[in-house]
Amino acid sequence: MGVYRATQSILPDLSVLTKSGTVDPVKYTHGCCSGRSNALASVLVVRADSPIESLTDVNGRVLALGQPGSATGYYVPLYELYGTTPSEVRLGSTPAQILEWLSRGEADIGAMSQDEFERYRTSVDTPFRVLHTSRRIPSGSVLISPKVDRNQQELLQTVMGEALPAIAEEANSIPNAPPPNYDTLIEFIEKVKPIETNINQTPAPLYVED
Repeated sequence: MGVYRATQSILPDLSVLTKSGTVDPVKYTHGCCSGRSNALASVLVVRADSPIESLTDVNGRVLALGQPGSATGYYVPLYELYGTTPSEVRLGSTPAQILEWLSRGEADIGAMSQDEFERYRTSVDTPFRVLHTSRRIPSGSVLISPKVDRNQQELLQTVMGEALPAIAEEANSIPNAPPPNYDTLIEFIEKVKPIETNINQTPAPLYVED
């Protein structure tokens, strides 16, 4: 299993497994994970009146993705749209911005998580529809780097395990749950890594060029 990007949080060398990737579980101690394992899905969204009916219709259209590193807003949609050639790829800072672009006609198809779409779809007056929903992927886990002192590792595990129920519920965390299987997400990331630089082209070929 490869080692993928993880963000640093709380203490130096405490690696937090987020939507941006994963880390080698053999080397890291499991702290806790989200209770919504396999609950994340990416959706490709268009305006309700859009003529776009299939994924191949993205050819020659403006595609709006989330920020690089996002599983549901970036890696998964790139995987789903592999082989197509949008006229342009734009990167939105938030799902709300992507929906605004769709509403104003500045983008033709937008990517975000299914949860985000349901949360923000009413933030603009324009009606939307889901063109495509991806396979579900696990949500994040907290993994502790082996570089962290053993006593600190044990302390962190104890603190996370004894978190107040209200805090654990807000974080959607199950302290003693096993880490999810990220094989599908790793497959997505490894497939699209070679084409990431292509999104800066106009048009943007979402495939490996000969």
